[in-house]
Amino acid sequence: MTSGVINVDDHLFYLSSRAMYDFGAARQSRIDGLVSDFDGTLAVMAGIAAGPVRIHASLVDEAPQDLDTTPDTGSGRLITAGPLYFYGPDGDTFSPPEFAAVERSAYGVQIQAEGRDVAWDLVVTEPVEDYNVIVWPLRPSERFALLKQAHKQALARTTPGVFVGEEARRRQREARARQEQKRNGGDVGPGEAAHR
Repeated sequence: MTSGVINVDDHLFYLSSRAMYDFGAARQSRIDGLVSDFDGTLAVMAGIAAGPVRIHASLVDEAPQDLDTTPDTGSGRLITAGPLYFYGPDGDTFSPPEFAAVERSAYGVQIQAEGRDVAWDLVVTEPVEDYNVIVWPLRPSERFALLKQAHKQALARTTPGVFVGEEARRRQREARARQEQKRNGGDVGPGEAAHR
């Protein structure tokens, strides 16, 4: 396990294998819980508004047997292009030496926070929060599922008319409602289909 400090701003810091990341995208998106995935980068929601937090990171061979599900624990999955780094929005980085061994692949991540409620929404000058981070390689079946999901998301971002997730389901409901209405001899607009 390696420990270090990273600076938080706007309640956020990040874990990614990218050399640079557009933090504006994560700041403008909704953060659900402790950890949220933004296009291959994990955004971690700190309790403090700004200041330093301590990180304790380790790379293990397989997923922990007792993955925690408490409110101050989050998990995610990453497709990596190489070594992992923790980033602060100000460009501050921390890379544990064992994360240099991370290869281009897919990894699971569990992050457990301690002290998020100590100085909630305050600016601090000394760390009051600790984040225990465990990273492990995913099994082949998990890697395949993650790569398939990432491919669909990339296709939806780059190809007009391709949708995934809730947007795809909404459009499918609308299309089925229009087909049903046509079979029954009427016509229905796209807004009306969503209410059926």
